[in-house]
Amino acid sequence: MQQSEAPESRSSRPTNLTENNNTAEPVKSYANATKSESFPTKDQAIILLAVDGITINEYACAVGSIIGPKALRYISRISNGRICIYLDKKETVPKLIEKHKYITINTTLK
Repeated sequence: MQQSEAPESRSSRPTNLTENNNTAEPVKSYANATKSESFPTKDQAIILLAVDGITINEYACAVGSIIGPKALRYISRISNGRICIYLDKKETVPKLIEKHKYITINTTLK
């Protein structure tokens, strides 16, 4: 007995070709979307000493008011009583550090 193979239906397969120029378009998927997202590196980070009683939100608001909230990527408390703030690009770090040696949060200098 021979196995019969079902013919492939071209209409049932998804196609990624455009009608005009027959070039392939990338399939929109979660994997492709996350490829374009890059995680920040250590040269995009600043480290501040944490002060008891001041929240992460207050740090974010203070730094965001200086460089703009869209420039902040991640903020987290880290070991040894410090705050790590990742910025949007490494060029933002020297701009922040050179122009602002101290950050005032609720009348407390950092």
